[in-house]
Amino acid sequence: MIGTAQGAYYAGKQELTGEFVEVLKQAIALNPDRVASEILYASDGRAINNSAPLLALVLLPMGETMEAKHAFQSIFPKVVRTGSHFYEWLSYTKAMRGFGKIIHEAGKSWLSNPDARGLAYQLLKYQQRQGFSHRDVLRLFHVKPLTEDHNQLFQWVIQGWDNLPQEIPSDALAQIWWYGWLKRNPDRTYEAIAKGWLTHEMAAPVGKMDKQAWQLLFNDMPIGALLRNLGSLTELGVLAANNRDNLKRVAKVLNSAEHLRKGRIHPIDSNRWSSELAAVLASRRSAKVCSSTSSRVGGTSTSNPCRPISSRVRNKMISFAFCW
Repeated sequence: MIGTAQGAYYAGKQELTGEFVEVLKQAIALNPDRVASEILYASDGRAINNSAPLLALVLLPMGETMEAKHAFQSIFPKVVRTGSHFYEWLSYTKAMRGFGKIIHEAGKSWLSNPDARGLAYQLLKYQQRQGFSHRDVLRLFHVKPLTEDHNQLFQWVIQGWDNLPQEIPSDALAQIWWYGWLKRNPDRTYEAIAKGWLTHEMAAPVGKMDKQAWQLLFNDMPIGALLRNLGSLTELGVLAANNRDNLKRVAKVLNSAEHLRKGRIHPIDSNRWSSELAAVLASRRSAKVCSSTSSRVGGTSTSNPCRPISSRVRNKMISFAFCW
């Protein structure tokens, strides 16, 4: 279940995806529980990304047996972990099957997460994707709020806050409040990021994003976001030859088994990080500075001093991945 986002020499990605779907349908008919197990295994960082497991998840309840439908229900929350996953699953569902009873139950269950704070984080971070918005899905699945926090969260999704509450309504809605506060006070972006624990997805659309704002985000940026933003961080000067503390943090995170596992970073997905990492280490530097930085973060000096850190990170990522 490695996915078919890229074509092969003898077949394009559309042809490969068609074959992938047919094989999955046959496997679901034979052993839906085994397919569910493989989906779960692939989704936990073994596939390059979560797209193939999500597509397989859409196909699973289309099996004719009750075992297939029960298998889908058992793994759904473990595969659809984020708002981004939720919207991607919805887009595949709309394209391939439509919204029947089992889909309504799954969507309603995801939006009825008892952890109101965690749900608020997802709804704020991923406000729309794949042609869907939160307002759309709340109306689609007719979700009833479990608690007062859920009620206020859903009201914010549907209506927004015309008047920002004087105080933060609750811990569960703290990030929502700081996001609303930042929209009204974009000149105080640093304060909102620091006090509201806003991510770049939350702060960037409404705040004034400069080098200091990105530095605050960088300090607590998880590995996935760090990899995606290496180019931007370099261009803004957050990652630069004269800022060795930040470069050391990048090397530490990318050399950490814990971070790699938690971020589900696949070793074969090198295009996303290797070119960006090389740009971080090589951009705007002389060989002398690059060599000095390399020795500080654990590399070894060679005729190409930017290469050792990249090689070391690659080797560790691969070794950690195959130790799972």
